Amino acid sequence: MAPRHPLQKLTSPSRSLSLVLHLAGIASFSYNFKFLTEWDVPMSKSYGWHFQFLTIIGLSASLLAFVFGALADLTLSRTLFRVKNYVAILATPMEVVISILYWGIKFIDPKLLMPTEFYIHIIPDVGFHLAPAVFLTLDLLLFSPPWTVPAYGIMAISTTLAFAYWSWVELCFSHNGWYPYPLFELLSTNQRVALFTFAAVLVTVSSSGLKWLYGQVNGYQTTKREAHKPLKKVHFSPTKRPKSNMMDIDDILRQVDPSSHGVPSEARDLQALTRLWVAERSAPELLEWPTDGLFERVNARIKTQIEKVEDMTGDMDPKTNFALIVIQTELERYKFLMRSFLRARLAKIDKHTLHYLSSQELRDRLSPTELSYATKHQALLHNHYLSSFLASFPQQLQNLNDTAGNISMIDSPDLDTAVFIRMLRDKDVYGKGTDADITLPATNGDHLPNHCVFQIASGTTVVLFTIANKGISLKIAKKLIAENPDCCVIASCRRPNVVKEAISSLRAQGLGSFSLIIDITSDGSIATTAETGRNWCDC
Repeated sequence: MAPRHPLQKLTSPSRSLSLVLHLAGIASFSYNFKFLTEWDVPMSKSYGWHFQFLTIIGLSASLLAFVFGALADLTLSRTLFRVKNYVAILATPMEVVISILYWGIKFIDPKLLMPTEFYIHIIPDVGFHLAPAVFLTLDLLLFSPPWTVPAYGIMAISTTLAFAYWSWVELCFSHNGWYPYPLFELLSTNQRVALFTFAAVLVTVSSSGLKWLYGQVNGYQTTKREAHKPLKKVHFSPTKRPKSNMMDIDDILRQVDPSSHGVPSEARDLQALTRLWVAERSAPELLEWPTDGLFERVNARIKTQIEKVEDMTGDMDPKTNFALIVIQTELERYKFLMRSFLRARLAKIDKHTLHYLSSQELRDRLSPTELSYATKHQALLHNHYLSSFLASFPQQLQNLNDTAGNISMIDSPDLDTAVFIRMLRDKDVYGKGTDADITLPATNGDHLPNHCVFQIASGTTVVLFTIANKGISLKIAKKLIAENPDCCVIASCRRPNVVKEAISSLRAQGLGSFSLIIDITSDGSIATTAETGRNWCDC
């Protein structure tokens, strides 16, 4: 089945209920035409045949609309479906007006519609003057998109058709000598102008009434009202809750737990995508690719929205439908977030390709597509360097990932870049230094140089200092130990002999302290160096 318009009640074109309704309408209309061919009346032999009657012209338009509808159902053709809708825009209000006028005038005086010697049975009478209106109205309410033709457009078309029909009636009168409806013989020319103008107005009113009825059945009016209130807060709870100044417990829990299922999955995905976008653009290094299926869901929704917009654009006027504009704006918002997020990641991959390909841990941060891109990008870049200048270098200097002499040629992101972080919930934060980690009590207000990194925690006073600059570091340690005799000093450096030298210097000045050497280059080196430190210090 073809996808239905978002405001349609049921799917059409389709080979199910829509096809059943259209075939039933074709059967009814065909039976009426068969009746006309067998009905022995003067109209059957007159000029213009039964097409002198507005009823038969409306019946022909109804049959044409349902034939196109049935063909669209069988072939699932959107083009035939649109043709059916265009024909129905005129046929449906005209059939409604024919039914109202016919049964209204017949209730007043049947002689105004048909000579007394003519008699028509109730079954074909209903088939001519009621069934087409019912079938077309059901097709509109259940299987058609909303009409977007304005009232003045319907008025112009219906007025043109009304006076065209009047010209046709006068032409038939010039050949036959009588009018199809006895009512015309009682009216003057001015009265006929008024009658046909009134009929055109009635068709316009009927069209507006059908659009209103469509809105009541399919919710189109509600959609338009909500589209014009983009700032209105929407409550997603299944039942309406009484207004209260007190915050509901569900609202409190949603604020505490951002992943609460009280929020629709679409809103949660948009919130998660926005946070990922902000984090990716702010972080100096490439963050992990989400593995919870977020991007698969977002891509599926974008594809669905694009199909919906294309469908609505084909059947509706974007200039007069604010709901379509809102949907298009929301779609562009999703597309912007996706593109900006992916471009931010690609920029980091382009800048530090070798870094992210250097270890399995870093490769795991990339999506399969990004990993393939990074691999091919680095291969192309390396081949370009080789053909440009690397080929003329000695073999041992051609590697782009050489780490000889403890100097790495792999350019890595600057992890010391300042980043603003917004906490979504309370949580202890563990900070890492360049060479080691440190904790200090929360009440401590001391400030240390840039190479001294510390974290607020509870417990004893522990100070870490690095010996990148031995003179400054020793002054800091000396001052801290002098002011806090119970202070525990941890000296950190990747060169144990320098730490040993610093500790000896502190002890020579009479400053005894618990000292430990830490090297954070690897877990193994930490243990080894710490064990070595016990031989140097009074542990």
